[in-house]
Amino acid sequence: MTNKKTDEYKTQYKITSRLNKIVTTDDRKKCVLMLGKLLIVLVVIGATPALATPAPVRAAVVRSQGTYRYPRMWEELNNNWNEFGNVPVEVDYTTLAGNNLTLQQIEATNANVLILSVPSGTYTDAEIDAIIDYVEAGHGIIVTYVRFSENKERLAQLVGLSESTSLGTNTFTFGIEFDLFVADHPVFNGVSQPYHSGVRFMAWPKTAGAIWPITTGQAIAESWSLTDSVVRHGIIIANQVDTYRGLYFSHYIESDHYLGRHNQQDTQVFYNGVLWTAGVSEPGIGIVDVDIKPQSCPNPLNVKSKGMLPVAILGTDDLDVTTIDPTSIRLTGVEPIRSGYEDVATPVSDSNDCNCTTDGPDGFLDLTLKFKTQKIVEAIDDVNDGDVLELQLDGVLYDQTLIEGADCILIRGKHKPINIADINKDGVVNAADFAIFAQNWLQSSIVDE
Repeated sequence: MTNKKTDEYKTQYKITSRLNKIVTTDDRKKCVLMLGKLLIVLVVIGATPALATPAPVRAAVVRSQGTYRYPRMWEELNNNWNEFGNVPVEVDYTTLAGNNLTLQQIEATNANVLILSVPSGTYTDAEIDAIIDYVEAGHGIIVTYVRFSENKERLAQLVGLSESTSLGTNTFTFGIEFDLFVADHPVFNGVSQPYHSGVRFMAWPKTAGAIWPITTGQAIAESWSLTDSVVRHGIIIANQVDTYRGLYFSHYIESDHYLGRHNQQDTQVFYNGVLWTAGVSEPGIGIVDVDIKPQSCPNPLNVKSKGMLPVAILGTDDLDVTTIDPTSIRLTGVEPIRSGYEDVATPVSDSNDCNCTTDGPDGFLDLTLKFKTQKIVEAIDDVNDGDVLELQLDGVLYDQTLIEGADCILIRGKHKPINIADINKDGVVNAADFAIFAQNWLQSSIVDE
């Protein structure tokens, strides 16, 4: 029979033995130093202001090669979208991977954009109908490296091509190079001229001497690439009609095949294409007037205060503050606990060098915000009485435009950020703090044998 008390002693002995080995070695100072550095890194990361983020653009990949082969580009966009722009992109490449898709299934994804990634398989007429109905209802579509054969020819109209399109496909010797006809098109934001693709697969007009049968679309880039001693003509087509936008890449832009993998430029183009077909512009950043402690000049902040810090984003001729999403606002990474609308202050005529004003209402509605003072204090660095510090404010308009502004505060009192490596709160980081950390860690990691 197992004795519960004995088991507890065994467990405690394991902890004590391991802990003694750690804290009695010559390397314990190094361990403490490493722990301190790690915790400081965590503090720095945690204190970094969280920028307001626009709502994500959702894309759904319809059953095609993109739902079962080479999902690397989708993962790049999902995980690293901020390397390509300011708007998050979410690519769902599993939900619509099944057969006999219906309009209801497509609608359930709430996708802004449908992606047909090398749709070389077959679709029922009902599936083609569902895709067309969803797009024409006001959603975007991107089609890549397809010949529009069989009933897929009906999809050609969505990207601005004739249904009589007859295409062939080839693998080229080198990565494909595109000359940008419309270099300032949003699809080419951040892309070189010419655009060098990493992939080697491209569709082209099958009939010798034939040109691309463009109807409502616009050719925004073209490629003349050599294969088998024959020059092939590739193209990128943007189609914008009243209710939707379509985009066609004649090359296999998302390919991760060993014979030709997509590169950073390809992912940038595809990211841009998702935004463009969704009707979302890459947001600029609007500068707004921020007034901390309206009608106060200067703006004192008592670091010992347990109250609220009032802040206002000031309305002007150019800014209707009701277009701002209050839930998106962050001041040094801190979110407000309350918001409202009231005309409380007038912008300063010159906001440089932390200028301020005591002027009151000016006839424009302002967005008023309340922040917990101690949350702001926790977010700022080591400061002393009399220091002047600029606080950054970020947010988003309802149309996804980013906004930012700043105002200055005058520090009253002295503040030293809490060092979370000082676990026992004695003001010193030493072996005692590490021992507590190690004991807690070992306790949580022990598994009864």
